[in-house]
This record gives sequence, C-alpha cells and structure tokens, in this order.
Amino acid sequence: MTPTAPPFPTRKPGFGSVWALATVSALVLATLAAFTPLKRLLHLGIPCTFKALTGIPCAGCGSTRALRAFLGLDPWTAFVSNPLFSTGVVLFLGGGLFALGSVLVGREMKEPPTAPAWVRWVLLFAVAVNWAWLIFDGR
Repeated sequence: MTPTAPPFPTRKPGFGSVWALATVSALVLATLAAFTPLKRLLHLGIPCTFKALTGIPCAGCGSTRALRAFLGLDPWTAFVSNPLFSTGVVLFLGGGLFALGSVLVGREMKEPPTAPAWVRWVLLFAVAVNWAWLIFDGR
C-alpha cells in the first residue's frame, strides 16, 4: 500500500504570515468601517465601566476616540486621545506591513523570543505614564 499525500499542505503558517494576515485584515476592516455605513457603529459611545464606578479613566480610555481619529486620517488627535494605544496601532501596522513584505519576497519572520524583564518593566512604566496622561488630560 502506497502512502498518499495529504490533501492540504501540513506546514503551519509562520509568525510573519500570521502577522501579515492580521494586518491586511485590520486594514480591510478599517477601510470598510471608514467608508461604508458601518462607520456609524464607531459612534455608539460605549461608556467605560471603570470610569463609571471610580470616576477616573481606565488605562484604555480614549482608545475608541483614537481609532475614530485614525479612520478619519487624523493621527495627532488619535495620539492625544490615547498615546499608548496610538503608538501600538502604528507599531502593529508598520510591523505587519514589514512582515507582509517579508512573506511576499519569501522570507519568513521568526517569532521573537520572550522579552527580558527590563522590557516588561519599560512597558509597565509606559502604561503608567499613559494612564497618568489620561487622568491629567481629564478623559
């Protein structure tokens, strides 16, 4: 009995392929949200439960406003609304476009190793500074 080839390739997609697919998907959804009647969904104004209970904004407050500003091609307003979220969006899209280019030329990106402790501390500090900005700005 001769073994038959599987009907589909068994190779799992790499890190870069997944990131590129996520970026392309996000850009397609953003385009649909910005230029179709779906744009109305972004203006629902979902209230922040943390702010409703405590009276102070959560670390993610302003993210929806930042997303709306990005879709309106106003990056400055997006950055002022929530600097950390906006920086994350720019880094995600930039890295995803780089990953897409890498995949298209046949070079797969490797998954990064676990971040060292100092990087995690820097990220924690960035969240704290961002949260302080949101409280100071009166979100």
